Amino acid sequence: MKANIAIFESIEYNDCTKIVDLLRDKTLIFINLEKCEYEAATNILDFLTGALSALNGGMEEITQNCFFLYPEEIEIEKYRGDLLISGHGGTRKRDKNTVTARAFRKTGGGM
Repeated sequence: MKANIAIFESIEYNDCTKIVDLLRDKTLIFINLEKCEYEAATNILDFLTGALSALNGGMEEITQNCFFLYPEEIEIEKYRGDLLISGHGGTRKRDKNTVTARAFRKTGGGM
């Protein structure tokens, strides 16, 4: 299976419709709101939250201002050490064959 990922380092409200189109095409999206003013970031998140609800997708907060958006067929599991803290199937130990993505965290930002 091929996975497409789009990264929006600097985002404006006008980018929201493009993001929704990408989600419809089953693309995974990473958005960075660190350079946005608080009100603009709030409007962007409100729009995308509504769109994700309509598309049965989801959103995971990576840091205070960075988010991972995904279409409905994607399952996300979050781990703290070897313990699964969210995802399907409840809390369990990480399988030795499980591969997880790590996000690099930044500090600061406009929010």
